[in-house]
Amino acid sequence: MEAATTLRPPLAEDPVASVGVFDIVIQMSQDNIVTKTETAPTPPLTGRTTQAGTTVTSMPLHWDDTSSRRIHICFAVATPDEGVPKHNQFEGTLRLKASYVKASGQTVHCVLDVALRIGPRQRSEDLFIFYVVHHVPPQRYCWVKLRAVDANTTKAVASANVKAEVLRDNFNNGFTNINRQVALETNKEGYVSCEGRTTLALPIDWPILFRATVPSHSAAMGYLPRAHMLRFTKDHLKGNTQDAPLRPDNMQLQRINTTQLTNRRFLLDPGHGVVYGLAAARRSQEWFGAHLVADRIAHLLQTRHGVPQENIFWTRTAGFGLIEPGSVNAAAAPETGAQRYEYNLSQRRIRIRNGNPTLLALSALLLTRHSGDTNAVLPVGAEDRARLLQINTATVNTITARINQQLQSSHRRVQPGSVRWDVTTNNYVYTRESTQTLPGGNTPPPQVQAFPITTQDWFEVDDAMLEVLADRSARWSLACEIGGDGNFQTSARTAMRTRGFVDYARTKVLRYLQQGSPQAYFNHGTKAWGPTPRLAYINGIDPECDLYLSIHLNAGGAAAKGQVLLVSRTDPPNDQIRLAKVFVKYVDPCGLGLRQGGVAAEEPNNPAAMLSAQNQRREKYTYFELEFMDAAHSSGGQGQYRYGELIEESRVDEMAEQIVAGIVESLLNRQPNLDAVTYRSTLGDPPLW
Repeated sequence: MEAATTLRPPLAEDPVASVGVFDIVIQMSQDNIVTKTETAPTPPLTGRTTQAGTTVTSMPLHWDDTSSRRIHICFAVATPDEGVPKHNQFEGTLRLKASYVKASGQTVHCVLDVALRIGPRQRSEDLFIFYVVHHVPPQRYCWVKLRAVDANTTKAVASANVKAEVLRDNFNNGFTNINRQVALETNKEGYVSCEGRTTLALPIDWPILFRATVPSHSAAMGYLPRAHMLRFTKDHLKGNTQDAPLRPDNMQLQRINTTQLTNRRFLLDPGHGVVYGLAAARRSQEWFGAHLVADRIAHLLQTRHGVPQENIFWTRTAGFGLIEPGSVNAAAAPETGAQRYEYNLSQRRIRIRNGNPTLLALSALLLTRHSGDTNAVLPVGAEDRARLLQINTATVNTITARINQQLQSSHRRVQPGSVRWDVTTNNYVYTRESTQTLPGGNTPPPQVQAFPITTQDWFEVDDAMLEVLADRSARWSLACEIGGDGNFQTSARTAMRTRGFVDYARTKVLRYLQQGSPQAYFNHGTKAWGPTPRLAYINGIDPECDLYLSIHLNAGGAAAKGQVLLVSRTDPPNDQIRLAKVFVKYVDPCGLGLRQGGVAAEEPNNPAAMLSAQNQRREKYTYFELEFMDAAHSSGGQGQYRYGELIEESRVDEMAEQIVAGIVESLLNRQPNLDAVTYRSTLGDPPLW
């Protein structure tokens, strides 16, 4: 590692030079930097002289300590005497050199150049350089002063913790493997600083993120996290140490009590579902993680930002199947059940549509409960069997009248009040009696008969029965609806069971169908909605929502990492890209950076139907792929997956907080000039990212 300074050739009439002093702190990134042992120069660097136009000083860089990777350098340069015109001040370039070893083992040499300027007998000691030792950023850096202010009062926000980070896109030709970031703070004037130094040198031609948080003992008076994203260009290189450095738009932090969203409307769409209607895309583990996050988002919007519950809309993502008790562990059970049974959601009644219809089979479907991790079948009590008859008196009477009509020619009938559950025969029965008296005054003895039903007989379903169907569907979902390979399914199932999936899923199934739910919830069958009914619901909400959020977890294998916001492949609306860019600043669930640059078009071989032109709300719509659930767990434990981390309560809270911070900025106070911050300029017209 080495530092060097070059000098612009002075004019011939320059008088004998005096001295200007630079005092600089350098923070190096966490790359695998090559170091060597070297003796400090003797005499010290200060005092050396050289010819104009050549390297006038050079010295090795020494870490103050290896853990901080921080270097403090101080050197003097020759300057024209006082009285010489300003343009004859010292102007030069500080060049830093270092090497790092890539994951492949290749050693890469990196150079950093940053402009310096100073006048005679001056000391510049407000300087801090974040040296990203990497092959991607240009070697030229610019000087920046960034200030954090209150969004409402414009007063300085002091003591904010600010993390400056080079955008991590996780491409090999970009930034991957580690986060290249530095911890900063704001001073009493609100300027972002390190050790009190507020003039920061940062790389150009790559997005830089600044994420600010303010410690507070008062939740009401505290600030929401605020993220700022900037990209410096060669036009910003004119900024320097002595004249005014670049001063971008302030970071505008908002106090929580100024972020009320009372009149705003939101649609939450957790991806996939419980008994998902699109059978080929069943991934209940993904739905569980996404719905946990969505629930937390809704909670924060209501309790902290004043959104009325009725202003938060949900797609119906938890459904149920007509799964027979013995099929709770059978993958095709919902489809088999749908062939045999029909359920009317709006009227809450059911019939057997095919096969041999029996009330015994229907009662087993509606009344049988399960227990334990093996979904053991529990016996149905006689009281429950009888309840099915009691709540269906009208249907029983209709069937009885039909039987009587059939028996009329043989002078028989159903004995009034005799339809019952019979514990002896373990079946629903009625007593058939004669309506005539035989010669001699004898009457044929009554006979017990199975109570017959047909495919046209509909039966009412009460709350307890619907809960049975919901519970069995939740159990089936845990047993059969988890995606991925066998090892992942086993790991995810354990994590879901630990987190209470069955109770959670059952509750959500019932919540969507409770009294007062939107009429649309009672359309499109019992299963969780696929894309088509979801889009119909989204397009039909009137008045429109302010934001529509689809939340997913990604899948891509052990090495995959990073979150991405997907946009339409064909003609994505510019406002959809702009909205995604706001969330890119905030959302980083596991601190692993971005996937595909953070905002990407859906993949051509894996299109997302929700992003199609059928979605009439794309300008207000975001599609999150939060992280890779089937990647390796951060602990590195054998057979453990990141999914277990993603559904932990603390991680769910973190993701929801990040998304809500993005919601607040997008609706109340968007960062100015964010259109100018681009990544590879491949999305938008004109390019926005």
